[in-house]
Amino acid sequence: MKNLSPDEIYELFEKIHSKLVEEFPEGTVRFTNSNKLTTAYIPHEAYIERLNDVCGPFWSFVRNGEAKIHRNEKLVEVSGVLRILDAERDGTGFHKFNVNEKGDIINLNYAIRSAKSDAIRDACDLFGMGWKDLHKFRKGEKVTSVPESSMSGRECIKCRNPLSNEDIQELKKLNVDIDFCRKDIPPHFYNHKR
Repeated sequence: MKNLSPDEIYELFEKIHSKLVEEFPEGTVRFTNSNKLTTAYIPHEAYIERLNDVCGPFWSFVRNGEAKIHRNEKLVEVSGVLRILDAERDGTGFHKFNVNEKGDIINLNYAIRSAKSDAIRDACDLFGMGWKDLHKFRKGEKVTSVPESSMSGRECIKCRNPLSNEDIQELKKLNVDIDFCRKDIPPHFYNHKR
């Protein structure tokens, strides 16, 4: 990189960028349903995989300072900078956290990691990644034939697959507040029904 001229860096960036903004494989787009509104999104893992595949060692994401905790909203906020060669885009991400009966945060590390992933996704959006995939779902265009398993907007914290209605019912039956699909529910939850 140090031996490349500004024109060569720009040319390399153009080649990388054209691959970054290509459509994702079919089935990558997921759906969340809240307040009777269906929203399409691309999971952060797809963005990170694309960055790794296309950019190799020429990308990085650096957090801006410590995560911010918004206690009243029960949210963690993370911001950072996604750098690809010499191009930078800021991203901000949020994730809810849980508290115990004493008011102590019980999943802070997970919430920070999830907020960071959301910040990476936000910065990727500013590079134009995912636009071709999500364009058809933007405001004013009706979402049709959304898979039932994608409607909950919840995903397993272990495998990241969308939770089905059956998964959610099983979690309710076990009184488990952590999102697991049925195949990933730890055995001790079955042994200790609350």
